Formats: sequence, structure tokens, C-alpha cells
Amino acid sequence: MRVSHLVTCLSPLISGAWSFQVPSLQRPSVPQRSVFSSPNTNTNMNMSGGDAGDKAEKKAVTPEKIAGRKKRVALVYRILMTETALFSGVIYAKSRNPFYAVGPLLACAVSHVLLGAAGEDRLASDTYKRLNLGLGTYGLVALFAGICMGFPKIWAVSCVIAMINTIKGYGYGLKGWELAPANAVGDLLGGWKSNFRSMVKIPTLKSAGYLAGTGVVGALTLAKVREVAEIITTGAGTYKLGQRLFRLSMFMILTVIMFTLKDAADRDRLDGSTFVELNGVASISFAAWAWEAYSGAAFAPLSVGASLALSLFSASNGLVSILKKK
Repeated sequence: MRVSHLVTCLSPLISGAWSFQVPSLQRPSVPQRSVFSSPNTNTNMNMSGGDAGDKAEKKAVTPEKIAGRKKRVALVYRILMTETALFSGVIYAKSRNPFYAVGPLLACAVSHVLLGAAGEDRLASDTYKRLNLGLGTYGLVALFAGICMGFPKIWAVSCVIAMINTIKGYGYGLKGWELAPANAVGDLLGGWKSNFRSMVKIPTLKSAGYLAGTGVVGALTLAKVREVAEIITTGAGTYKLGQRLFRLSMFMILTVIMFTLKDAADRDRLDGSTFVELNGVASISFAAWAWEAYSGAAFAPLSVGASLALSLFSASNGLVSILKKK
């Protein structure tokens, strides 16, 4: 009889149920409480079932939660856009050199583009993933530039916010607003392979122009990386290191913008509002570079000519795209 009672109590556990069935009313000849039918155990089993239910509820992403995520990401992009615009204006007002204000201006433009992409659920596109990574890298390098040059703390706060929000923006683009499981490493490697294939593909004349722009700015980026390494190894000074990092951050994000335009030209998508805006800010950046090369201590005719050509190239493509829409 004890055996039958034990089998009766164990059967719900074996079948996978969370609560016990009522045992047989026939009592054994010698009363004995089974360890499996104790009140504490029953309570624990019920609590375990509750925990599982709670976890399932946590995993469920409600429309309200998704809307909240969208609002927070968009809000931070808007904050970044405002801050970088102010930084660009202040830097120009103090230096009277438009070239120094280009870095924050580029970050402002990219923040505005990403704000629109977040509102229209387009962060999953390779274009906006690339721009998120470019803006985050800019924030990282600009953070150290500001520290070395003694910028106000608000600069560091803005750079950190840029890094955090672009990581979130990339993550939402990769995993969706529900944050479904995804392979970030595989996505990054796939992106690099796709970028490399795009670099060796020149389907149109416009694509060739943007490839040339990407190559020019990319070469300047590598030159600044070399200068930064030399300053670090020789101990030439913290402020000088900050100056090189500041310019490096600008060239890095401009390289990303030019390659993004090259990719859009490959796909005949330059008429999109994103690429019209990127063409405009690229044109301003190259014009500021031409001014720096012309008015700087060492006049550089080649740099003036190249930067003016790229400025006109970007401006004309953006203007043509605008006229097509009218």
C-alpha cells in the first residue's frame, strides 16, 4: 500500500505537471507523509511555476515598450543633434576657421539622419548601421581629443551619449525593437565583406567620384592615425595629441559619409533625402577644407584643388537630386 501511495504522488512529477493531483483516498496501514507531498514542496513548485510565468511575461515585448524604446532613442538623437550644432557654432565663433567646426557639424548631420531613420523604422538598413557605427567611433575619438585639449565636461558627456546611443541604434537595427537574438559579430563581418566588394565595384561615373572622395579622406585618416602614434611614442605633448585626435575624428566620420554616398550611387539611390543631406554636409566640409588649405600657414594648391572639386561634386549631385523631386 505504501508503494501505491508513493507512485500516486510521483506520477504528476513524472508527467511534468506543476501542481499535484489529489492522491487516493485509501490510506496506508501505517500513516507516513511522503516527502513529495509536503506543503512546503507544493508551495515551492507553485512558486517555480510562477517564476516561469514571470519570465515569460518579461520576455514578451508589448507595443507600449517598443514605443518607449523608439521615443528614447529618438530623444537622444535629437539631443546629440542640438549639442553638436551648438559645439560647431561655438568652435567657429572662437576660431573663425570653418574647418575646425566641421567635425561637430558632420556629427550633427548624421544624428539628424539617424533621427529620421529611427522614426521610420529604417535602422535595420546597412546604411544606418554604418552611420551609427561611424557616429559612435567619432564620439570615442572626439572624447579623448576633448580630454587632451581641456574641453568643458559637457563635451565629454556628449561624446559618451553619442557612443551609448549609437550602440543602441545599431542594436535595434540588428535585433529589431523586440531585441530578438542576433549575431552581431557575423553581421559586422558580413558588413566588412560587403563594403570591400563595394570598394572594388565602380558601376557609374558618380560612383567613381565618391570612391575617389572616400580614398582621399581615407588616406588623410590613415595619415592622422600615424601622426597620433608618433606623438604617443615620442611624448610630444598632450595638447598636440588632442589636436591630431580632433582632426582624426572629423576625417573618420567624413570617410564613412563618403563611402555611404558611394554605396548609394552604386544602387542609384542618391535621390533619397538621407543622401541629399549627406551630399550637402560633405560639400560644406570639403569647402571648409579648401579654405584651410588656402589660408593656412603652408599654402597647398593640390589640396585646394582636390577639396574644391569634391565640394562641387557633392553639391551638384545633391542639387540634381533635389531638382528631380520637383
